[in-house]
Amino acid sequence: VRGTTVEGLPTPVAELTGHPRGILSVRFSPVDKLLASSCAQGSVRVWNLRDYSCLATISASAEKGVGVNCLVFMNSGMQLATTDSHGLLKLWLVKGGECLGSFSGHSEEDGRREVWCLDATADGQALLTGGTDGCVAVWEDTTARDK
Repeated sequence: VRGTTVEGLPTPVAELTGHPRGILSVRFSPVDKLLASSCAQGSVRVWNLRDYSCLATISASAEKGVGVNCLVFMNSGMQLATTDSHGLLKLWLVKGGECLGSFSGHSEEDGRREVWCLDATADGQALLTGGTDGCVAVWEDTTARDK
C-alpha cells in the first residue's frame, strides 16, 4: 500500500515511473549508483539513484508482447545482460544502449521458450540462465581467452 508506514519497516523514498507495463526485474549496479529495471513491454530503463532520474531507455525487444524477464549488470556496471520471453539472452552497453549480441540456448518446451532467471558469477566471467525447458545454461565469456 503506497504511503503506508509500518513501525520498524523502511518506507519508500522515491517512486521511479515510466515503464508502460508491469516491472519484471530490478537490479542495482555494482558501481555508479545506478539501477536498471525491465518490464513486460520489452524495455529496460537505467536510473540515477542520486536524483532518481531516468538516464536511458533501451528497447530490448521491438516485437510486441516480448517482455524482458531478468537483467543483471556485468563488467563493473558497463554492460547489462537481459533475458526475454522469447528465450534470448542479450548483452548491452549501459552507456548508449547498443546491443552487443543476442544468444539462444534454451530449447522450446510446450511451444514456449522463455528464460525466467538470470545471474552472473561474482567475477563476471559467466552467466547462468534458467528457462521453461527445465535447464540451467552456463554461458562463459570467451572473449579474453580467444584473444
